[in-house]
Amino acid sequence: MNSDSDVRLKAHIFQALIVRCIYLLHSVIVLWRVVIVRDSDYFWIYSVFVGIIVLEGLVIIVKRKGVEFKWFSSCILTYSLVNVPSIWQLELFRNTNPSTTNTTSIDTSNSVIPIYLNDETWIFGLEQTFLLCIIFGRWLLPKGSLSRDKLSSLLLLLIGKACDVTDFFTLINETKVRADTNLVYAILSTWSVSVVQFTFVLTETENASNNKSSRRITQLQKVFLGTDVWCCTISVFMEELPFLIMRAYTIATHNITSYSTLFFITKNVLLLLMLFYRISSVFCEEFEIHWPVVPITKESWSHDTRQTSREGNGLDLGNLDEQLSSGPTGINTRSNSLHTINSIVSSTVSTKLRSCAEETKKETQSIEILQI
Repeated sequence: MNSDSDVRLKAHIFQALIVRCIYLLHSVIVLWRVVIVRDSDYFWIYSVFVGIIVLEGLVIIVKRKGVEFKWFSSCILTYSLVNVPSIWQLELFRNTNPSTTNTTSIDTSNSVIPIYLNDETWIFGLEQTFLLCIIFGRWLLPKGSLSRDKLSSLLLLLIGKACDVTDFFTLINETKVRADTNLVYAILSTWSVSVVQFTFVLTETENASNNKSSRRITQLQKVFLGTDVWCCTISVFMEELPFLIMRAYTIATHNITSYSTLFFITKNVLLLLMLFYRISSVFCEEFEIHWPVVPITKESWSHDTRQTSREGNGLDLGNLDEQLSSGPTGINTRSNSLHTINSIVSSTVSTKLRSCAEETKKETQSIEILQI
């Protein structure tokens, strides 16, 4: 048993170390590219965030033995802190220098093969690999409390979100958008907010079975911290709604009616409607079916019985609480009534039984006479 736990512990540490090495390598490449295109060593100051990745890795590997947090990934968060400012710099440079070309060389067998990569190709490749590294790293990281089913669902969800986030950058490719610097900043800010959702574990839920609070609070926690509400709320406020606002603003102010813009704004509207419908359906189901029944008290019982009496139900139960609270007298009165009803029922039953016995006796005598 100890050997199995040691192997599992070493595997967790190895997985956490490999993922952080991949993130560090990609972060250094992005920083190097920023220094090249900006032609200034000043941007190496972003390497401070690389140090944050190292510190976070030490905390997770040494203190937590490679186990990630339950609700979010600190590794992806620190990785995003390095790459988001760097991608900002690359996009702003592309906005001011759209036609710059960079040349690199590969020396193989005494021949130089020139490879021409313009800045747009570099930026597009780094942005794509940034999101792909997030998904691949989330796959390699230790699962922790996540089951394989939840992890696979999380990876599929992240792939879909990565496609939407990448498609959002098509707005910057529009010539009219590039001319508006404030709109470019707004698009980059919206994109940065959407990247934050990759740090959350959108398939994890709160386990309310061990909660010792009241049933009503437990039910509220089940609703608000359930997988559906948790995931839909983040998707609405970090992706679909901001993307819809930015695309609608772009169409309204710059009259951009390209096929991709119209398609994606329609997609945002449909997804928002579906997400709100999903949230409302979860709330309706929980509150109508599983919401705890209101306890019956003396006051509510008295009010209900009086209301029943006024509606003409034939039962005068309006003073039931007074009868019950009148002490031994009220109790004796109800007891005598019950004894009277019991005696009447008993006498009726005995009369019916005697009549049945007499009829059976007469039929038996008639049969005997016929036989003779």
